Amino acid sequence: MAAPALVDVFQDYKPVKWAYGFHSCTEKYVAVKGGYRSSKTWTISNHILGQSTRVGGQRWLVGRLNFTDLKETGLRTWQRILTPLKSIVVRPFHGDDHNILLRAADGGVSEILFKTVENAEALGSLELTGFHVIEAGQIPQASYKMLQSRLNYGPVHPLAPQRGFLDFNPTTKVHWCYDVFQKNRTQNTRLITAPTYDNRINLPPNYIEDLEAENDGEWISRYLAGDWGYTSNGSPVFPIYRTPHHVASFKVQSDIPMVIGWDWGFRRPAAILGQIIDGSLVVFDALLGNDESLDSFADKVVTRIHSIGGNVSQAEHYGDIAGNQRTQTDGDSCISRLAMRGIHVRTRAQKIHDGLSVIRVKLERRVGKHFGLMFDERCNELMFECMRGGYHYPEVKADRQVGATDSAGDPLPWKDGIYDHMADALRYLMVGLFGIAGNSEEVEKSVGAVLHRQAVLRGTKGSWS
Repeated sequence: MAAPALVDVFQDYKPVKWAYGFHSCTEKYVAVKGGYRSSKTWTISNHILGQSTRVGGQRWLVGRLNFTDLKETGLRTWQRILTPLKSIVVRPFHGDDHNILLRAADGGVSEILFKTVENAEALGSLELTGFHVIEAGQIPQASYKMLQSRLNYGPVHPLAPQRGFLDFNPTTKVHWCYDVFQKNRTQNTRLITAPTYDNRINLPPNYIEDLEAENDGEWISRYLAGDWGYTSNGSPVFPIYRTPHHVASFKVQSDIPMVIGWDWGFRRPAAILGQIIDGSLVVFDALLGNDESLDSFADKVVTRIHSIGGNVSQAEHYGDIAGNQRTQTDGDSCISRLAMRGIHVRTRAQKIHDGLSVIRVKLERRVGKHFGLMFDERCNELMFECMRGGYHYPEVKADRQVGATDSAGDPLPWKDGIYDHMADALRYLMVGLFGIAGNSEEVEKSVGAVLHRQAVLRGTKGSWS
C-alpha cells in the first residue's frame, strides 16, 4: 500500500497501518485515540508538516495542557522530524522562542506555534489554519471550543484546509472527547483508533509481549488496543481494592435506611448510594452529573433511590462542609438548596487523607463474611473504574513534582473532573458514617453506632434531620 500523496515526499516517514485512514480522511476535526507508543503524535505531526510545506501562508498551533509536557512530546517530536529536513526550515527553534517557520513548495512560508492550551481565554486572540492538541483528554472542552473558533487564517487552497487534530489515550465514556467524537459525532468529526499493535515494527523487541504478560485484560484493552475506558499514569489511591473481594450481589433492604454521600462539583455533582448491611457499607450505585445543576441532579438521585427499592424519607445524607457556603449568584448554599427539597445533609470537617484512610480501613478489614466496604455488582461501571485506578496519584517524575500536594508536601490524588468527584462523595459518606480513620477505635465504635441507628429506624417512618 502506497503512502498518501500528502506526506510521501518525506522519505523517512513510513505510516503505520492505522495512519492511512487518518491521512486520507477529510473531516474538519479528527481525534486519534490510542494505546501507548501507537505513533499518534508522530503521525499527526508529519501530516501537518506535509500540509504546511505544500502551500505557504499557514499557521498551525501544537498544544498541550502545560509547557513542560509539551516540550517532552510535541517539541521533541518536531525536532526529530526536522533534523534531516534543514533545507525547509527558515527559522528553527531558538532559545525561548519555540515557534518555527517552514519554507513551502510554492515559495511561501508557514508557521508552527507551540503553546499551552489550559486557559481557553488566553487562546482568544489567535488566528489559525489548524491545531493539534496532544493528550486532549487532559484539557477542558472550553479550550477545544476556543481553538475551533480560531480557525480563520490561511490561504484559500484545496491543499490547505482548516483542520483540527487531537490525540489522547482512551478517556472514559463520560468525558467530552467521547461525547464529541463518538456519542454525538457529526459529519465534521472523525474518530480513529490507533492500536499499539500497528506500531510493532517501530518498538523494542518484546515491548508488547512484556506488557501483555505484566497486565490484565482490562489494562491491555485500554493501553494497547486503544478502547475507551479510564487512563491512569500514576498509582491507584486504593491498591488494596480487588474486584473478586469487594464486589458481590446484594439486595437493597427496604427496612434499612439508605445512606447517601454528596459531592458538590461545579456542574458535575456526584452521589454515592448505599446501605449498611451486616456492618458493611454496600454501595449500590454511584451517580455523576454532566454539566447540570444541583437541583436537576438531586431529582435524579431521588428517582434512583426509588428505582433500586430504597426509602427516600428515611435516607441519611452526608456531604462536604463547603456546601454551607452561599453562592454569589442566588445567595443559597448547596446544603440549603437540598434542604428545600427535604434532603438534610450532615457535614463534618475533614482533610482529604482522613476520608481516604477510612476507605482503606474498610477495604482491608472484614466484617463477618464481607469486607467493611463492598460494591453491588450492578453498580455504575465508573465506580469500579474509580476504585481500580481511575482515581490515582499523579505520575512521579524525577525532575519535578506532578500535581498538587497537601501542607505536609504529600501528593494529593489527581483531580480529573470525573473519578475525583465520585471518590469525594464516597469519602464524605465514609467519614460521616465511621468518623476519622486516624483514630482506629473511633472507626470501630462508629460501626456499632450506625447499627444502633438502623435498629431504631427499622419499621419506623419519618426523616432524619
